[in-house]
Amino acid sequence: MEQLFFIFLFKLCYTIRKKLYISKGVYISLSSLQSLDRALDILSLIHSNGGKMSVSSIAEVMNLHRSTVHRTLTTMYQKDFLSKDPKTGLYTIGSKALILGFSAANNLPIATTARPYMAFLAEKYSNSVSLSVIEGSNVFVIGNYSGYYTTTFYSLHEDPLNCEAYRPAVAHCMLAYNCQLESSNEAIQIYLSKVSNSRFKGNFFTSIDDLVAYLKKVKNDGYAYESGEYHFDELCYCVPILNNKKAIATLSIYGHKSYLNKFHKQDIIKDLLDISKTISDLLSNS
Repeated sequence: MEQLFFIFLFKLCYTIRKKLYISKGVYISLSSLQSLDRALDILSLIHSNGGKMSVSSIAEVMNLHRSTVHRTLTTMYQKDFLSKDPKTGLYTIGSKALILGFSAANNLPIATTARPYMAFLAEKYSNSVSLSVIEGSNVFVIGNYSGYYTTTFYSLHEDPLNCEAYRPAVAHCMLAYNCQLESSNEAIQIYLSKVSNSRFKGNFFTSIDDLVAYLKKVKNDGYAYESGEYHFDELCYCVPILNNKKAIATLSIYGHKSYLNKFHKQDIIKDLLDISKTISDLLSNS
């Protein structure tokens, strides 16, 4: 969960590095910008080292005096960007970073654009609708609509196959539109390897050639579908949101088989395809 709100937080904050801002008529000094730069580096470092670090470890990695690091950590702790374990003295990510991350995610153009369409689908089919976004090599669920919109984070950070962000239909959409569809493709090989060693191994492809053939079908049809592979009693339909023919996100509707089977499969697919194209066009023209 932390990884996504850090990405958003850094996107918000790193722009400050290049400029001297005026706040209430007061220039921010160069030393203040250097302190901000150091604080952001510390946040990134703590995150990349499992989310917990000591003062001495941070100082060693950043090649800074311990007193300098301690001053920065103290300020970040006081402002709730970091928390501190009273027993171990280790610093972890604080609540303020989470709040800023949620705020940024909630106001992403793709989130604000997709929200009314997600509401339409959720109401029409009385099931959950999810928006998953690609950020670098990671996939995140940033929005979920099930009667009302919520900003949520599911990251494929450590255990991708046991995470809503990378359920089979989502993964297949991402792979189909973002990979060279051939058995030598590294991303496809890695995915198949993970599947083969997961709880899904009995529900999925064991042959890379079969997987590649299926991904080609997904790309040709424009959607991915799952029936019980992720949750035995669930269906999921998933379509890509495209930019320059690459999937930057996916839109999916999922729910219990007994509910979704009340609707015609082709009606659901048509609505998803029409809406994903609309969202893709709106984003490309914005």
